[in-house]
Amino acid sequence: MIATQPLELRAPLSGVLLALDKVPDPVFASRMIGDGLCIDPTSQTLCAPLAGVISNIQDTGHAVSITDDNGVQVLMHIGLDTVSLAGKGFTRLVEEGQRVEAGQALIEFDADYVAL
Repeated sequence: MIATQPLELRAPLSGVLLALDKVPDPVFASRMIGDGLCIDPTSQTLCAPLAGVISNIQDTGHAVSITDDNGVQVLMHIGLDTVSLAGKGFTRLVEEGQRVEAGQALIEFDADYVAL
């Protein structure tokens, strides 16, 4: 379903906004999985940018998707090649199927460990 209302997103974390095409990962930079943005974090908690249901959260805690009431899905991915960390440095605060509100904490992460 395509949203007919304007979509308002909150910043999911504090940091410096970067152009997506500057991300050194071709999957993100080429927008293979959709348009988006990149934030170099200065905080260590990823929060919901909109209200909705957790439609997917990786067991490793490095990525989460929220689907809003209009069917719009937003994917948030922490770091590059972080799936290889096997969950180390990430603490999941929500579960798949859980309803969340905009601004609610979703994942805590160790920014120094994830950046290595």
